[in-house]
Amino acid sequence: MIAEERMDYAVSLEEHMLKRGYSHKTFLSYLYCLKRLIKFTGKDPYDMTYDDVHNFQVNYKKNFNDAYATYRLTCCGIRFFFQNVLIRDWIVECVPYPKTQKKNPVILSRCELILLIKYAPSDKIRLFMLIAYSTGMRMMEIRHLRVNNIDSKRGCFSINHTKGKKGREIKLDKYLLIELRKYYRKHKLSATSLLIWGKDKSTPMDDSRIQRLVKKAGQDAGINKKVSPHCLRHSFATHFLEYGNTIKKLQHALGHKHISTTFTYIHYAEEHFSEYRSPLSELVAFAYSEASK
Repeated sequence: MIAEERMDYAVSLEEHMLKRGYSHKTFLSYLYCLKRLIKFTGKDPYDMTYDDVHNFQVNYKKNFNDAYATYRLTCCGIRFFFQNVLIRDWIVECVPYPKTQKKNPVILSRCELILLIKYAPSDKIRLFMLIAYSTGMRMMEIRHLRVNNIDSKRGCFSINHTKGKKGREIKLDKYLLIELRKYYRKHKLSATSLLIWGKDKSTPMDDSRIQRLVKKAGQDAGINKKVSPHCLRHSFATHFLEYGNTIKKLQHALGHKHISTTFTYIHYAEEHFSEYRSPLSELVAFAYSEASK
């Protein structure tokens, strides 16, 4: 294949990802990974060998202090491109998925949550925090919420822009509904307006901006934890279980495909420890009761 006949890799990558239902954001991430590989090797992807990709990975791990998630995304992007666009079977062996790295989620106490909301830099970020903590929605889901996603009569949010593209309904807290009505009137929203908008009421606020503002609120509030939008979801899940709700209800609220993912939060709920009954303690109590007869 001569250079003039070679495919437009960006277009071809986008087409393959579109067929498989990947988001445009993921496409841009994978394209960035591919460009990084091309820059390192100085070769057209069609001419790259096993050793080229291997050397890129080794160099990447040695010289870049990126987070685990960034490195894993790079591996996924390269694997997807060579497997689906260029059909290179050796890529599976060459780019194994990194070992899963599990970190304890950041969970805010109730006092910390009150402070965080108090120090929200704007009405939009305050509402974002209230929605995130009261529903456990992902940042992506909240960014695309519109006024017409609110069903006040049935008391729920109806969301469609979800991970895995599976819509669901989420319980709407009564206090949050009051806040939403105030917000609606103050900002003169229409039925199709986004709740957390960016440049205009039809454009979602950038996720990087939301992350930055939530982090700033945490710093201003003096919270000595790594505060992020996602920690509000973790806090919701943990407190949801502590208040006596079932794991099945939590799975639905969080939109988890597998309940095993949801079970993680049981380990962080105080209820898990406060209601733990030791067999030895029960045995001692039984012995004392028997002795007193």
